[in-house]
Amino acid sequence: MKPFLRTAAIAALLFSALLHAQSSAPPAASAAKAARADEPVILSVFEVTAESDRGYAASTAMSGTRTNEKLENLPNAISVMTADLLADLGALNFLDAADFAVGAENIYNDGATRGAAVGTRSGNQISFRGLPSVRQLRDGFPWYMPQDVFNTERIEFSRGPGGLSYGDVDAGGTVNVGTKRAILGRNSFTLATRWDDWGGRRASFDEQRTLAHDRVAMRINGLYNDGEGARERSGTRMKGIAAAVRWKLTPRTFVDVTVERVNDREGATHAVLTDDSTVYVRGTGTIALDANPDVAGVQANGVGTAQISAATSNVSLFTLIGGKLYNLKSTATQTFRYSRTNNGAGAAALQENPRRLPRLSAPESLVPRYQDWGGPMNFAHLEWRALTAEIRHDFTRNFRGLFAVNQQVDKNTRPKTLNDNLQGSFGGRGIFIDVNPSIIDVADPANPRLVPNPYYEKHYIQHQLLTTNDGHDIKNIRTVAVYDAPLPGGITQRAVLSGGFRFEKYYKDIFNEMLTPEEIARRGLTGAAAQPTNNLVYRQHYLVDGNGDEPLSNYPIPGLASGFYRRNLLGTNARYDQNLANVALNLLGGYFHDRVRTSIGISRDRWHQKIARLGTNPTTGLVHFVDRNGTLLPEGAPIPVFDVNENWATNQTYGAVVRVLPWLSLTGAWLESKQFSDNVGTDLNGRPFPGLGGKGFDGGVRLNFLDGRITISYVRFDTTGTNVAVGVSTAATAELAPYNAQPFSGAQDFRDRKTLGHEIEAFFSPTPNITARVSYSSSFVTLTNFYPLLSARYAEAVATAKASGRDPSTLFPLTEQFFEDAEPGGTERHTMTFTGRYSFTEGMLKGLALGGAARYQQGHSINGISVSGVEVIPNKFTDDIYVFSPFVSYRRKFGRVSWTGQVNVQNVFDRVSYQGLNYRNNRLTDPRQIVITNTITF
Repeated sequence: MKPFLRTAAIAALLFSALLHAQSSAPPAASAAKAARADEPVILSVFEVTAESDRGYAASTAMSGTRTNEKLENLPNAISVMTADLLADLGALNFLDAADFAVGAENIYNDGATRGAAVGTRSGNQISFRGLPSVRQLRDGFPWYMPQDVFNTERIEFSRGPGGLSYGDVDAGGTVNVGTKRAILGRNSFTLATRWDDWGGRRASFDEQRTLAHDRVAMRINGLYNDGEGARERSGTRMKGIAAAVRWKLTPRTFVDVTVERVNDREGATHAVLTDDSTVYVRGTGTIALDANPDVAGVQANGVGTAQISAATSNVSLFTLIGGKLYNLKSTATQTFRYSRTNNGAGAAALQENPRRLPRLSAPESLVPRYQDWGGPMNFAHLEWRALTAEIRHDFTRNFRGLFAVNQQVDKNTRPKTLNDNLQGSFGGRGIFIDVNPSIIDVADPANPRLVPNPYYEKHYIQHQLLTTNDGHDIKNIRTVAVYDAPLPGGITQRAVLSGGFRFEKYYKDIFNEMLTPEEIARRGLTGAAAQPTNNLVYRQHYLVDGNGDEPLSNYPIPGLASGFYRRNLLGTNARYDQNLANVALNLLGGYFHDRVRTSIGISRDRWHQKIARLGTNPTTGLVHFVDRNGTLLPEGAPIPVFDVNENWATNQTYGAVVRVLPWLSLTGAWLESKQFSDNVGTDLNGRPFPGLGGKGFDGGVRLNFLDGRITISYVRFDTTGTNVAVGVSTAATAELAPYNAQPFSGAQDFRDRKTLGHEIEAFFSPTPNITARVSYSSSFVTLTNFYPLLSARYAEAVATAKASGRDPSTLFPLTEQFFEDAEPGGTERHTMTFTGRYSFTEGMLKGLALGGAARYQQGHSINGISVSGVEVIPNKFTDDIYVFSPFVSYRRKFGRVSWTGQVNVQNVFDRVSYQGLNYRNNRLTDPRQIVITNTITF
């Protein structure tokens, strides 16, 4: 914190000195100069306002240059969702808005949780142009938390690798959410309530006041949201408060301060479960050592069953079944099993799955649609606070500056009930059938007893408790200077020089529930069997008991002392100290009286990352952080971090807009960017990842009719995301290792994603009572530049083999097969959206507005399923998504009070389709939802 404050203080002093020097002009200054000092100053260069918006169409944006520029003057592909559009869509968060963004699709995890429950960023993911995007910005600063509209003014979607101004953004595009600011001269209070037929309740308010003789403005936004999702336990409980203050220090100087604090509880659901019971033949369950007497030898696995844990294993399997404690570890005389659908390729798969039944999602006859089995202890509790302070000043009419500091702190606790078969690391989110007719009761350690299984051949799911604690502390400094050069001959030239520094601390700790050391000793376990990591605690929940909160609650197990210990997997716990320095120069030119607009920019980024190191205690098996010498650190000790990556990168933009005719413009832009902070790891050679790259060309046509009341924008893009990490075959590396001088230090290589496509966005407001927006996008993604590191290792191995007189064509069949299999076909995507509204402004229907939103998304491919080398289900595509959502609103004024009532029917035709990534993990589109909103303003 101290270095950040020191740097901020120095920058603030320099900025203040400039202010003082400019404001302390000598008495000899001319009268004309003094007169100019009293002229009203327009400070909109550093902020956007809604006054110039026409219906759904915005005319300016901050994205691209960190300054408020007209969209018609920028070659970048930028779309803006205004507050008016968001309200008509009934959007509550940025993911709702992304459904209607040009070229974007939601790709959040199957559980549909925002801010994914295990601490990853996938819960916030969308794709732009077919390329994954995890970076969201908030007022131009990086943001990791959910984005609710209660403090959202607008959302800007910048497509393509436009990382020039902000740095560290994704190749496909990025999102910048603008928060609500205080406005001088405005006094109002707005109260909004919302109900929906899923059981959601929501209230928010927006208070604006101008104080101190029009020199100070205040704005407070508050939220209480008790939302429900389509699936059980997927709702959101959010309480938030945001305050903004604007202080007009002088006619030329403004100070803005915004703060936000939110407490959020996100329900996490296991979504559609996988049925792992279909192959098992009822009545064949056995705990005998031989699971299949019809096959020669002793078979640990039977038809539709698999051994849980061998008798020689050090792993105990303490499991709660029907309120009693059992150990499902096999013994010298009994083998305990679970049901399994083996879709492998070998002979063993055919033996265990002779009918070649595919492993699929659970049928709705077994688990009804939208039913959750994660239980009430499966959620994410998120808390965050953010502060941004800006000072803006006009030094002269042509020279303006901004200095800003920002801090974001989030603290997240994510309890999770892992619904996996951890007793063998097979499958995920599975439903099993209990195939053990007898089990060992170990409630009394001194008297373990083999007893009949009360739930024999009943379906169950299994929980293993895990808790993730993670969070960020991000501090930012930003300076921007804008100079408009007064040039003759109809030429304008704006120079934008910006610099920023971000310092980010990140932590993540993951803990599993295990027996305490005291409990392990009480049970007489010794040696490796006494390690806490070999004594995890499980709970089996049976479908016949129902999925209410009581049967799914994971209370402490009677007679068993357990606790949470750092997870026994390296890489799941982390401490990062990382920073990004960014300097950018944009030159925006206008020539021939703005018939030609140019945008040229270059930035330089320096990325520096330090990461803590991990080690495993050989006695306990627990994970610890380590010091510089590799010595394990005790819990609570200071955790050092070590340099792992320093990277320099250049971002570039070269583009132009040419107005061929008053209504016709041509655009072209070359864009290049880098993204670092979500690209962590080491490659095959043990070097840190180089950072994701993005580059590409956008070319387009823009049409403008009726003085901007009808606008159409077309973009043809060619974008490539580079340095995308991907795993390599261990068989290939083992094959090459004897012929390489250096050993392999990891299992990650790289490839590129190339996407080609088209984008169209059109706005229609031919009359004041009509507004509409239409968008279309297509993309075709192919993978290129496969495995450059492995290719170099392969070339070295071939050369080494030749030098030793061996024939390389016979030495590396697995590597060559891996290269051959690594080039799949391309992926094509098409999306379309429409939003429109007609408002009655006269007659008996005055105040009534009718509208609707429609969305189309092409289905995507799902790989087929093979069992023992035979395809049993072919490749297919999911259903296309067609969603139509009408809305109606009525506005009326009673004196100084304005009331608006609105009804949205989302997915009015209740078209629900499976959109998962494979045959097992299907994600359902949301069903019909009726939303009623009331807004009162006075």
